[in-house]
Amino acid sequence: MKDWDVGVVHDDLTPTLRKMGDNIRVEVINALVEIAQRMVTDAGIIVPVRTGFLRSTIFSRISGTLEVEIGASAPYAQFIEFGTCKMGAQPYLRPAILGAFDDLCKAILDGVMRGL
Repeated sequence: MKDWDVGVVHDDLTPTLRKMGDNIRVEVINALVEIAQRMVTDAGIIVPVRTGFLRSTIFSRISGTLEVEIGASAPYAQFIEFGTCKMGAQPYLRPAILGAFDDLCKAILDGVMRGL
């Protein structure tokens, strides 16, 4: 025979935690968008330019949950970034991403703290 019973009469915590999760997600996405745009700007400064087409195709976008994609859509973008057997690499995306990495980590942490 049990001597006691536990039941939830009124639960304020669960909705608060769910809302907190949504707030954190929104704040982190905003931080990702801001830093990703800076990466695009930095890549645009670094990229070698002949016609300006490659520079014009550098982009960032949110892809999936809390993921950001940085890239360039010019058909030859990867050959400039990584080089070929006849041409040396002229990286522009990797330095832009690495240059903002610490700020990205800080922005994510700040977003989490703002969302709490």
